[in-house]
Amino acid sequence: MGPAKYYQQFVSLTKANKMEVVDATDIRWRRQVQNVDGYVFGFLQLDDPEEVHPNIWERHLEGDEYLFLINGAVEVIFESPVAENLTLEAENGCVIQQGLWHRLTLIAPSRLLFVSPTKSTERKPVLKDEACHVR
Repeated sequence: MGPAKYYQQFVSLTKANKMEVVDATDIRWRRQVQNVDGYVFGFLQLDDPEEVHPNIWERHLEGDEYLFLINGAVEVIFESPVAENLTLEAENGCVIQQGLWHRLTLIAPSRLLFVSPTKSTERKPVLKDEACHVR
């Protein structure tokens, strides 16, 4: 794959230090990286609130996730009472610890850098009584 806009490519990095560029415009990109034993990183241009899975809880069982907001604003909501919800604004980042159920809501159009484990990500729907946190 040749040069492309930053939000059109993701990169998977294996524990054996091999990298592979993945076409982020292909809706099958998650399947392409799920068998990689390592991490995937990339940038997301977020304009639509649905792009951050506000109605889906997610957790990563095989590693921590890193989120860094280049610009805009995103709320990180945790299901666990041991983790406090937080708002990420421009030039702020956070580590989401392995195994914590979380979801994002878009406060303002944003550019987000993420580094996520490729294996053992679980998802479940947000229940109606939990949905009050969606902006």
